[in-house]
Amino acid sequence: MSAVASRAARGLDVEDTGALVLTFASGAVATIVVSDIAAAPWCWDLTAGDAPRFPVHAVDSHRIVGTDASVSLPDATVWSHAGEAVWTTPLRGIPLPLDAANAFDRQLDHFAAVARGEAEPVVGAADGARNVAIVEAVARAARTGRSVAV
Repeated sequence: MSAVASRAARGLDVEDTGALVLTFASGAVATIVVSDIAAAPWCWDLTAGDAPRFPVHAVDSHRIVGTDASVSLPDATVWSHAGEAVWTTPLRGIPLPLDAANAFDRQLDHFAAVARGEAEPVVGAADGARNVAIVEAVARAARTGRSVAV
């Protein structure tokens, strides 16, 4: 993976803008761009409507794109070809059912149920450790300007 980050806009001790390029063993490539300084509605907090303090904008916050299908968030619409997967075949968007409950409330309810022994964690310790390793690799790539293998 390769990464760049900047804190130039605010001059804070933490980054406010960054970009990643991830290359997977399969040959797939992913790009991720984040910014906490952009005057733009394309972020989860301004599109999902799950936190009342933020105004809601009816645009996508995320697009996860694949060769067979793609998904836009927060509307959870899955996009795929209606027929043969060629540029001249129309795409169809099929919205997945959504739970309109507040995501933060649901997370806290689930955490409490796990703490009481009433539920299993959705994400286990091994997944958490992998996430920490990836975040550390991103920081190392941004700091050194070199690609890092994970």
